[in-house]
Amino acid sequence: MEDKLQCAICGEDHPAVIRKIEKHHVFGKVNSNYTIALCNNCHNKTTYDQNKLSPKERSNFNDTKKLKFLLISIGSLLKTIGDELLKLERLLNEKHTIEGLCSDKEKTE
Repeated sequence: MEDKLQCAICGEDHPAVIRKIEKHHVFGKVNSNYTIALCNNCHNKTTYDQNKLSPKERSNFNDTKKLKFLLISIGSLLKTIGDELLKLERLLNEKHTIEGLCSDKEKTE
C-alpha cells in the first residue's frame, strides 16, 4: 500500500499542490528531530513566527530562550491548525444554510 502525501494541518493532498511535502521541525532543528509533513503554505505560516527569533538566538539557548522558542513553535502550529478548523466551520455553516434553503423551497412547493 502506497503512503499518500498529505499536509498534517490542512489535509491538502492534490498532486499538483503537493509536489513537495516539507518536513517541519516542530521544536526547531536544534531541539529535536521530531518533524511533521506540511504543505509549503502551512509550513510558511508556521515557521513565520519561529523566524521572529534570529538564528543566533535559536542556537544560543539558555533555559528562558529555549522555553520562549518552544512556546512560539507550538503556539504558531496551534494557530495554523486553529485557522484551518475555523475555515472548516465556515464551510459547514455555508453547507447547512444551503441545505436549509433547499429544504424550505421543497416545503413551499
